[in-house]
Amino acid sequence: MCSTMLYDMNETRSIILYTWVLLFVVLLSSCHKEDIRLKWDVKKKGEQRTLVMGDDNKVNYTAYEKVHYVSWIQDSAYQYMNIYVPHNLREENPPIFLKTYTAGYMASKAKAPMANDATGYALSEGYVVCVVGSRGWNSTVRGVYNGRAPEAILDLKAAVRYLHSNDSIMPGDANRIIASGSSAGGALVSLLGASANHKDYDILMELTGAAEGRDDVWAVVSYSPITNLENSDMAYEWQFCSTNETRGLSERQAYLSSQLAAMFPAYMETEGVSEEEMEQWMSNSIMSSAYRAEREGQVIPLETGVNIADSVVDMRQFVHYIAGVQPLKTPPAFDALNVVNNRGTFENKIFGNMDGKDANYTEFSMANQLDGSKELGDDIKWKVRLMNPMNYIGSSSHLCKHWYIRYGTLDRDSSFPIVLLMEHKLKKQGVDINFALQWGEVHNGDYKLSELFDWLSKIEDIQ
Repeated sequence: MCSTMLYDMNETRSIILYTWVLLFVVLLSSCHKEDIRLKWDVKKKGEQRTLVMGDDNKVNYTAYEKVHYVSWIQDSAYQYMNIYVPHNLREENPPIFLKTYTAGYMASKAKAPMANDATGYALSEGYVVCVVGSRGWNSTVRGVYNGRAPEAILDLKAAVRYLHSNDSIMPGDANRIIASGSSAGGALVSLLGASANHKDYDILMELTGAAEGRDDVWAVVSYSPITNLENSDMAYEWQFCSTNETRGLSERQAYLSSQLAAMFPAYMETEGVSEEEMEQWMSNSIMSSAYRAEREGQVIPLETGVNIADSVVDMRQFVHYIAGVQPLKTPPAFDALNVVNNRGTFENKIFGNMDGKDANYTEFSMANQLDGSKELGDDIKWKVRLMNPMNYIGSSSHLCKHWYIRYGTLDRDSSFPIVLLMEHKLKKQGVDINFALQWGEVHNGDYKLSELFDWLSKIEDIQ
């Protein structure tokens, strides 16, 4: 039976966590230590640059790069952010568009604004742009893997704390931070918006060397989030198990698929959602996406199972259509069974240890793996909790108030139920949420940017 990990931190887990973190910091102190004063240098002169957009318009801006957001740098290759200030500000103190390029839960370096994504668009619209570098499962210093969970979210939180603590002396309004990311980056900004200022992270932030204070954001822009990892295997098979005959699964894989699919309704019930409701939400969301696409001049192929005239979606046919566009993952899609043989997924890597060994993180995969321990340790359970926004939505009064979530109708990297459950839980909290499935889009981000920035302009008026 798969646990949703919705439990409070008891004394035993506290000791495990704090001991693990302390050992982590002590070990890394021998690898790389740098004392950084977490204060914006008001005398610092940035570099003057010009970005040429796709329409040949030029955006002049000032670049301030390599701004360290922690006082104890454990990995200098990633733990910094770049700040870009357009000369043509949309207002005297505009919102800050904070971007992470995290993908696959890997380490991500801070980049310069690009004309073909949201950073360039934000800069051209007069927002201050902040691109945050962060550690991931593949970041190492002298053989020590320093970016395993939950370090990626700690780095993003530390960057936000830096902006808040220096708000009065640096460009941009830290009370209006827009956090944007895609895929694993979409998951991380969702977690950032859900877990703002939560006590679970307090000691971790202190040991990371973050500034004291707030880490809440004003808006979340999440594309194709790979999130709710402990329940994603079940959701994936529940959505795609009807394609098993054409997926080329082995007999054992087909068995695992059926077992995982059968477990998912029980999890949905814990979120107050029935199987029938989820099926209807999926159908409604796909139909709404198809309506929008048709209005924009796209042709909806009959083989998708979407009948615009009758407002009907054949979900089985639509799922087979997705499977025909690109190969599906094999079960378990996220928490692989061959981790002990170093054949884990990116998700197994993010929950691995500092020696570089991957780890299982669900009760199901631990019980069904061929070798190794069959029990899931409390340290893994705690890491999993810290990385899932579903565990924090509604648990804090600092929940982000504005959410923009997009997921492609052809995305096979996760599943519709995972993103729809997050939308459902956010709606129950009464937040402002702009959610849609994007017709014909695969696993991607930063599309239809004019639509995104129109929405951002509107929420500026309502705060």
